[in-house]
Amino acid sequence: MARGAFSRPASRKSKFEEALSAVEQGLAFQFDQLMQEWPSDLPSAKRALSAVLVHLSADRVPKIQLAPHEAMDKESARRTFLCNASLAVVNGVLDKMVGMREDHVRELFAVLRSHYSDLMAWLVFLAQDYLIAPTDGPNPRVGSRTAANTLKRLLDKDKIKYLKNDMDAMEEFVELVLAVWVCSVPDDRGPEIDTESYARFVHPLFDTLWNSLIHEPAKGIALEKVAGYNHRQHRSLADSLSYRCVQWAKIYADDDDPLDSCKVFVGTALISQILANGVPAFAKFLIKSDFPSVVMEAALEFPLESNHPDVVALPAQIGQLMLAFQPSNAYELRKVVPDIFEAGLLKAIVHQLLSPRATLEKPFPDWLGRDPLLKISSLCFIPEISYALSWALSDGTISEDTFEELWTNPIARKHWRPFLRATGAYQKAYEQRLEEDSDGEVYDEDCIEVITLCDNTEHTDTDGRHMILVDAVECSWCRVAVYCSEECQCHDWKKLHREECSHDRVYRIDRQLHGAWISHRNRMLIFRVYELFLQRAIRVIGELPRPDAPSPSAKAALFMDHSTLPLSMRLFDMAIFKSLSHDSEPMFGDERSMALIRQYEEDETDTIRLTGGIAPLGEYLVVVLGTFVIEPGVDSESSDSEGGDTGGEEGREGEERLPRLTLKNGYLRVLEVINPEKACEMEVRGGVTGMMKLSFEPPDESDAYDSDLDFRRIK
Repeated sequence: MARGAFSRPASRKSKFEEALSAVEQGLAFQFDQLMQEWPSDLPSAKRALSAVLVHLSADRVPKIQLAPHEAMDKESARRTFLCNASLAVVNGVLDKMVGMREDHVRELFAVLRSHYSDLMAWLVFLAQDYLIAPTDGPNPRVGSRTAANTLKRLLDKDKIKYLKNDMDAMEEFVELVLAVWVCSVPDDRGPEIDTESYARFVHPLFDTLWNSLIHEPAKGIALEKVAGYNHRQHRSLADSLSYRCVQWAKIYADDDDPLDSCKVFVGTALISQILANGVPAFAKFLIKSDFPSVVMEAALEFPLESNHPDVVALPAQIGQLMLAFQPSNAYELRKVVPDIFEAGLLKAIVHQLLSPRATLEKPFPDWLGRDPLLKISSLCFIPEISYALSWALSDGTISEDTFEELWTNPIARKHWRPFLRATGAYQKAYEQRLEEDSDGEVYDEDCIEVITLCDNTEHTDTDGRHMILVDAVECSWCRVAVYCSEECQCHDWKKLHREECSHDRVYRIDRQLHGAWISHRNRMLIFRVYELFLQRAIRVIGELPRPDAPSPSAKAALFMDHSTLPLSMRLFDMAIFKSLSHDSEPMFGDERSMALIRQYEEDETDTIRLTGGIAPLGEYLVVVLGTFVIEPGVDSESSDSEGGDTGGEEGREGEERLPRLTLKNGYLRVLEVINPEKACEMEVRGGVTGMMKLSFEPPDESDAYDSDLDFRRIK
């Protein structure tokens, strides 16, 4: 290097030496001066950094234990002042590394590395937020802020690579980041602070946690640490995330433009997603703390439309995050989605659909990823989510004028109409109604578990008699199979259940642990959906020729895909139906499914109808297979009076007589899938040969909403 490459004017060098000498003597007021005179040559920079780090020696950390509002003694306070001054210089040096030569950065980090244990000792001390001097006002928690500012820089994406040579130190730093975040929340939630104090004291804490969870290898370490937490620690971390979001919403409630400062709010929601996806055990505590609904409710306190064309409104940002909360976990889906409906999610979605920026191709301009109406529609297969949506549509959150606009706005109507028809079909099937048994006694499904299921494949009692769950015969070992009588149970044990019982027990326990178990009552409700659709489709099925069928009387099965909007229905010839597969595994390849299919194929009375379907449930795929017995046609009014579900159109003049259906066997399996995003992608061997698509979308474009189902063939 040429002579004088690092030379400085004599006066500048003299000021640097004076400041360095003062720092070496421990004069705190000279630390700022040293930073101002920081040398550009590497040897002097290393010398200065070493002089500063001397004051961060671990043996200088005060050995004190103080009450929250008790101030430390003078000597401890002096050492703490020197620590703060030293860390300010360290932070300044870390900032100066941006744009510095790579070899110089490595040399300076080598100096830092030799003091990692000392640095860690002081950061742990500062995180305890001891008062340096008595104060009458609220404790601004200067210590945790100072620690966070240093940790934030050490774990920055441009500097974290220099810590990879000392993974033990990185592990300690990340563990401290998590501790500082949780401990920074006051036990009594403390007095409210203003926006300026929030930016000064909370933003550094957030930035530190953010850096720890978006950059590897710090992210992996953080997830591993959280996975090792006990229940109390999980609960504290979940509460801290909720507290910071609610705190931000309160502080910025009256801000004219809160979107400029919503980084902490949205970022904390993203952090919750990262932690929930990486640590399933923590996700359950996060949900128990009502985090998704609390954050959704807080976001809806702010405008639904952004003043900035390039900034997404807060409710839309949070809505899509919470709707995507743990998308691959059945437990979270069944708990989170009803909660965020109650918090007002539908309001944010509807506003997006009515936005002036919405187009036919992109009806949700600010919504990333999957169409929210499509996702909600596919989840309404789950009865508790269908109930929650029904409540959200009728609770008054969305005004009558808004509903009217959804029908008059051509873009909104194009998407809202099929959504309402599809979800309305579920609501119609799941609606609570009074059931009457053969003795005339009325059972209220709201308080008594009434089912019409029998897992004996050769069950013949199809008179519609209802069984109360406590009196029904359930396999006492696996608790998966249920029967109408001991006779049916004995018959099925000999034929099928003896071989599957042990496996079914393990299957049930696993699905219950992961929130994917479908109860007997919900299974009954799901087959009501199939009864409703099959009842309306059966006329079309009988009237339309099946393509490439070997004979006009060849059997076919109705198949429903609940992941599409509008609902996808196909009429398959049996050869195609039996070959349907997912991830190269046959959907109906198990013994019980094949027994039902054989029974249908061998039926010569033409009184049995077969239907199947698939629906996503987080990381699982629900596969449905059922047989219905068709009885002589009755008109709609009499069918309804007998408890049959006809799909509406009651009392219309000239209404043709509809067949009555009774569930004979309703078999349902919950399969684990490798890729939840492709859960409902099925393989149809032989292409479209032997397949016909059906739709319940009527050809007319009437404005009135009608949940009745009219089928037509799709060419």
